[in-house]
Amino acid sequence: MNMSRVAETDNLMYDSGLEVLHPGGWEKTAEMARAYQIGATTRVLDIGGGRGTTACLLARQYGCQIVAIDISPDMVEAARQRVKKESLEHLIDCRQADAHHLPFADESFDVVFLECVSVLLDREKAFGEFRRVLKKGGYLGDLEMTYQQQPDESFARQLHDSWEGFTTLALPGWEKLLRAQGLEVVKIDDFSEKLDNIQWAMVKELGVTGIARMTRNLLRHPGIAKGLMEWERIFKEGKGVIGYGYFVARKENTK
Repeated sequence: MNMSRVAETDNLMYDSGLEVLHPGGWEKTAEMARAYQIGATTRVLDIGGGRGTTACLLARQYGCQIVAIDISPDMVEAARQRVKKESLEHLIDCRQADAHHLPFADESFDVVFLECVSVLLDREKAFGEFRRVLKKGGYLGDLEMTYQQQPDESFARQLHDSWEGFTTLALPGWEKLLRAQGLEVVKIDDFSEKLDNIQWAMVKELGVTGIARMTRNLLRHPGIAKGLMEWERIFKEGKGVIGYGYFVARKENTK
């Protein structure tokens, strides 16, 4: 799958001053972290870690060991620079890797987590890999865009085409996927009702300077600007259809 447009858009957001790109922000990340009991001895795999924002937050908060992977070499390099700047090299290892073919041995991690990544993956391949590298009793956490209700075929096609292969499920569908992988679902949180506040939260985080910087960036990248406008239109049309939530599941602890 061609992820270039997604990476370009993420880079523009980061360059405009946004630190956390997923809805719910650090609050939801922290909720997930508590659910899978992260501590100083926990070994964590961060899938699609971008510029390392979440990895750095978790490492500072819990002192855990993290391997952060991303398919984009530019993102990996940016993450390494951030980790170095924050003096967290002893806790975070940033690598370029494909979520469908993880370069790690079986049962290597206590926690595997993702934020707004699974909707762009081949879920059959990726979730099989997530389960493979999880230790027995380990946790998988995933925060994603969901469907509050199943859309019609036309709307689902718009979503898919506008974001280079995007597909998602309603939360029961995600739960079914996890159970098919032999994972026990321990927590599900649907925070779709907060979607109306996402744009305001982004504006608040950017501030006047950040908004001006983003405006300049969008003027320099008309293709990305057009894509974001299309995405915003789809969101408005999809009110009551598009939602957000996270789920935490656990690998069985059998011998």
